Amino acid sequence: MHRYVTALSILLVSFVAMFLWFKSRARHEAHGRREVRGDEVAQFWRWFATNEVSFERVSRGGDPVAIGALIVEPASARLSRLCSGLSGEVSLPTADGARPQFTITANGDVDRFSCVESIVAAAPPLRFWSIAALRQRRDPDWTLVARGRVLAPSEIRFREKAHRGALVDIVVLVPDFTESERDGVFDALFPLLDSLVGERDVELRLGEISLARFSPTTDVDAKPLSELPMLLDSL
Repeated sequence: MHRYVTALSILLVSFVAMFLWFKSRARHEAHGRREVRGDEVAQFWRWFATNEVSFERVSRGGDPVAIGALIVEPASARLSRLCSGLSGEVSLPTADGARPQFTITANGDVDRFSCVESIVAAAPPLRFWSIAALRQRRDPDWTLVARGRVLAPSEIRFREKAHRGALVDIVVLVPDFTESERDGVFDALFPLLDSLVGERDVELRLGEISLARFSPTTDVDAKPLSELPMLLDSL
């Protein structure tokens, strides 16, 4: 697993709005296109391969605005035409000589996972980039801001609520949480969970996710959110 620079936090903050827009659009396009054509996928990868050197140069610069405008936005527009609701993200490695990673995400829409996987399976060998299908787990060493809330795994706890077959219901406990902040906290929480346990496990292994205010006196049995991957792996 790569470790990522602090700039990645900024990138994720910048792309939260895009994440929410695609997720909302996916819900309203339930009958939208979900199968991909091989010739169109090949055309996408020809475009990416043609530009991979310039994309790599932009990513090395670490400017989230440039990365968003020159890589993420045009790639996401092309991906959404292949299969509605898909988008792309860029992750920056810290190690010298390591390659940046381009992730194709379904933005939490499990019905489009197969689209993502078929597109990634068709990716050609690339010299300067690694390609990932769906958001992958990574080290929980960053924070995410949405609607004024700053969330970090080290500050959040959770409790198991119930097990329903392969699904685990959890209560996420947030310090100083108020009902008026519910939407903002959820906006920040789901990208955070995708990064902690991976997009696939969020959709296929987590069931009901509820929010509550963390109390150090009554929630003594709560676990750090960073331990959620270990819980899922133990089941």
